[in-house]
Amino acid sequence: MFEDLRSWYQAEKKYTREVMNITATIHHNGSSTSPTPQSSPETSGPIAIFFFTYYALVFISGSIGNIVIIASVVKYKRMKTVVNIFLVNLAISDLLFVTLSIFDGIAFIADGKWLLGDAFCRIQGTMIEISYTVSVCTLTVVAAERYISICHPHRIKRTFQQAYNTCVFVWMFSVIFCSGLFYGYTTSPNDDGDVVCRNDYWSTESRLSFYIVHSILVYMVPLGVMCFSHWFISKALIRQKMRTFSTYSSSIDQITKDVDETDVNKNESQASHIGGKLDGKKEWKRNVKQANKRMKVVRLLLVVTIVFFVLWTPFIVVRLLKYFSVEINELLWRGTQLLIFGNTAVNCFIYALMSPAFREAFKGIFCCAKRLRNKNYSTSRSFDISETVKRKTSINNKVIYKV
Repeated sequence: MFEDLRSWYQAEKKYTREVMNITATIHHNGSSTSPTPQSSPETSGPIAIFFFTYYALVFISGSIGNIVIIASVVKYKRMKTVVNIFLVNLAISDLLFVTLSIFDGIAFIADGKWLLGDAFCRIQGTMIEISYTVSVCTLTVVAAERYISICHPHRIKRTFQQAYNTCVFVWMFSVIFCSGLFYGYTTSPNDDGDVVCRNDYWSTESRLSFYIVHSILVYMVPLGVMCFSHWFISKALIRQKMRTFSTYSSSIDQITKDVDETDVNKNESQASHIGGKLDGKKEWKRNVKQANKRMKVVRLLLVVTIVFFVLWTPFIVVRLLKYFSVEINELLWRGTQLLIFGNTAVNCFIYALMSPAFREAFKGIFCCAKRLRNKNYSTSRSFDISETVKRKTSINNKVIYKV
């Protein structure tokens, strides 16, 4: 998937070398004997520094953020819902992606050379594609689950075990679908004789065919399913909200009418009749609260889905254009790669901003870590103090004994 990413530095060196040769020829024709190296804005030092810094920041924030998401659902019982199980699966795939991407950073530091051998080249290239496929399939499953739960509430709800089984199936499908890449990726020498990791075993036609099928099955079809699901979910929630408010309005009108018709001397049956309607008001409030909670969950999932496709679409499109031999600006190509790496680190911030439950869980995780550090410090401090007291007591005892 990222053979161009791993060898982009080699392309820079080749471009710079060609510019130097052309410049040397010009100077030679102009009676100059020394070549004058030139560099384009794309290959300048600040761009390389920015690229490396971005890699480091995404790796740190993505690793910590996804680990905190997983820990929040594992630690707190109230966070164990069917939707959150799928979000944990998404966090695992993001964590795998951001962890494997650090090896591309190592190749970047090594001037584009692959230093980790042919076997790991095949594993890394294949697993990165698998993690992307898992992310897309997980978002699709979440959208379908929400659609069934909200638009068809009378159907049997998915259990935790079914959610776990679905996650296992998603990983199995992704591994099988992307397994061919294991035989496509290999280490091979480039024009400079340096060993690089890239999808070099397949022919250009084979790579193009695979990525066309991949883009259809693991991009266009899931995108269509998610758009369909979220559209009908939104319509269903709006209808439910309007129906709830209509019921509440009718209940209030009836209660007001009954109160007006009831005087102080009426019997208790009429009072209990009105009381029952007041209990209906409490039930209405519960329904409104539940509807608002559902709306927040759907809004959160919608934002996660939109962000995912906004950050991945440029890369998918540009990659296909490159395989169709369309000339792509190198800076644009690198920019699309930065976007997909950034996607691995954004979900934790979205959850913290939009989900009160995740926000409280995150606070609990970080506060627990802080309390643990303070406890370790206090224990260490108490141990030091007790040792000091023991030594002083021992000295005093010795002094008293000598006297």
